[in-house]
Amino acid sequence: MNAQLKELILVEHSKRQALFILAFVNDKESRFDDLMELFFCNKTLLAQRAAFAVSHILEESPQLAGKHEYQLVNLLNKRVHDANKRCIVKFYMTHEVSEVNTSLMIDNCFKLLMDPKGAIAIKASAMSVLFNFSKIYPDLQIELKAVIESQLKNGSTGFLNRSNKILNHLNE
Repeated sequence: MNAQLKELILVEHSKRQALFILAFVNDKESRFDDLMELFFCNKTLLAQRAAFAVSHILEESPQLAGKHEYQLVNLLNKRVHDANKRCIVKFYMTHEVSEVNTSLMIDNCFKLLMDPKGAIAIKASAMSVLFNFSKIYPDLQIELKAVIESQLKNGSTGFLNRSNKILNHLNE
């Protein structure tokens, strides 16, 4: 574990610090790997703060996620801080998952979407990931529609907005 990177993560939890870490990593794969080690660690504070930095780095350099894809997708099914899950599903809303990890990602996103205690932002992002998959695998549309409709009663305004947009597309 890179001690300097760990120290940077612990300074503070802010966008400014996340951007500083982005500059420190600066597309260096070895430094990103060290950051991912913190992202996957079982120390909640380190993992949470690493997630914020990872989110910013993947916006700039999405190719860095490649060799970590299985771990990222698999982490969605683990007991980790919501920041880590939010980072992962947000990333995969706009980036493809390799075919080998597709079924795991679909399964994990359905679990996130159906979790009654799940954070709204994670559920909404998981819904979008599933909708993107449903364009490739039309058989998912029926299940996705049913799960979304089952969640409407308890949804927040943001969740309902995303749900309605996706349901409109699924009903076309």
